[in-house]
Amino acid sequence: MRLAVIIPNLHSPVIDEVIAAVLAQADTALEIWVVGQDCYGKIPISPRVHTIVTPEPLYPGAARNLGAERAEADIFVFLDADCIPQPGWLSALLGAWKSYPNAGAISGAMLPQSDTLIQHCDQIASFHEHLTLHPPVERKSLASFSLLVPRTVWQQSGGFNSCLRHTEGLDFTLRLRAQGWRL
Repeated sequence: MRLAVIIPNLHSPVIDEVIAAVLAQADTALEIWVVGQDCYGKIPISPRVHTIVTPEPLYPGAARNLGAERAEADIFVFLDADCIPQPGWLSALLGAWKSYPNAGAISGAMLPQSDTLIQHCDQIASFHEHLTLHPPVERKSLASFSLLVPRTVWQQSGGFNSCLRHTEGLDFTLRLRAQGWRL
């Protein structure tokens, strides 16, 4: 099984930490695709890290689709450029997928961390259903900050809506659910 982590990036100041955290818990069967722009020059050089620099900023869904089109993997893990995976994140996602191989998508949980109270409250309000304090259960929709999707499901769904500025993960997973996939 080949695995690709696809990260839409628009000048994330922590993209190097995100990539390092992914590489620290992955074997060599993993490829990372970073799609977008990096004005800070923080994307590390590695044989497993592929960068697609876009001439203009892309919405996250468009960047995710571009990475998925280029990746040669059976499983995609879409990860936001400001989400630093905790140790065990990847094995937990893959373990959940092995437990539910007919799922259309599986989401990771979020442990909010931010520099300000306002950012922290925004993370809790925006992702309250996806916080680490909730048990893993089937959901009506998922967010795309940490989302495992088999390639065949992504292809059958038509991918993310590349015109949406926000909520592309909600749109994507609602379409998967309408197609009969479990989340």
